[in-house]
Amino acid sequence: MSVDATVATWKLDKSQVTSSEKLFLLSCADRAGESHECWPSIKRLSANTGLERKTIMKVRQSVIGKGLVEYTGSFQGKTKLIPVMRLTYVDDSVSELSSTENGTVNNNSPKNGTGNSPKNGTAKQSQKRDTEPKRGNLKEEPKRYIPSKDSFGITQMLEDNPHCIPETMIVDWLEVRRVKKAKITLTAWNATNSVLKTLVDLGLNAVECFEHMVARGWQGIKASYFQDEINALSPSPGQLSKEQRSANELKTKERELKAQEEKRKEMDAARNMGNVIGTIRSTMGFKEASKKAEEEMKRLGINENEYHAQVLRQARAG
Repeated sequence: MSVDATVATWKLDKSQVTSSEKLFLLSCADRAGESHECWPSIKRLSANTGLERKTIMKVRQSVIGKGLVEYTGSFQGKTKLIPVMRLTYVDDSVSELSSTENGTVNNNSPKNGTGNSPKNGTAKQSQKRDTEPKRGNLKEEPKRYIPSKDSFGITQMLEDNPHCIPETMIVDWLEVRRVKKAKITLTAWNATNSVLKTLVDLGLNAVECFEHMVARGWQGIKASYFQDEINALSPSPGQLSKEQRSANELKTKERELKAQEEKRKEMDAARNMGNVIGTIRSTMGFKEASKKAEEEMKRLGINENEYHAQVLRQARAG
């Protein structure tokens, strides 16, 4: 907990922050260190402030826009996806002001008779003892997260950002995916950009669609999620003018006539193909019958006329 950050937060008035923003900053100050940096998760901030997740993300973006909070560029947490924030409004002089306002004074001042001067009967302590920090009070600075060659994160996402999505929105989206235990990958980012391009082609704004996705807490995006917005951009038949309706009806008739003509051509082609196939089959049948007749005449030892007469008698008898 940083006393300086807490005192500085209480000094912010209504003209600077709203009540929700002040509550957000107090929760951050409660987890800030000596460098006024903190990295609480949205789940933790929501539990401490009683605000909804959507409100937390909206307030965080608001205080960043006002310059009260900034991202340091490093990440902390188990997944190394929680961004580290610095409270920029905290002044180093707050600690001195807070000590005087709380009724405490510097006990080492010579005016109080307790200084380290020989005139006051106290010996001056060694410089080593005054400057050497105590191990128990030494607080390590947060380590900057350096992604490995195989990892994919916000650095790579900002480098490949065709729709110019703000960094704060991307960070909020990563937090949403972290809560849902959905690891960000190159495939997921490429798929998101592909859907955003489709929405842009349909007349929507990519940044607004991305912001809507983050505000709703979606871990991914689909064009079907914005079907109402897409339908709103397309005018209904009742909104078309008389000329437009006539043009649409004419185009519809032309398409129908074209479809009928293509169907007729297909039927004619099929009919012609059937005639050709029938002719081939008839020819093949005649040749086979002729060959069979020759074999039968040779077996019986008769000529062609006698064979035809025999076939005719059999047909009449049948």
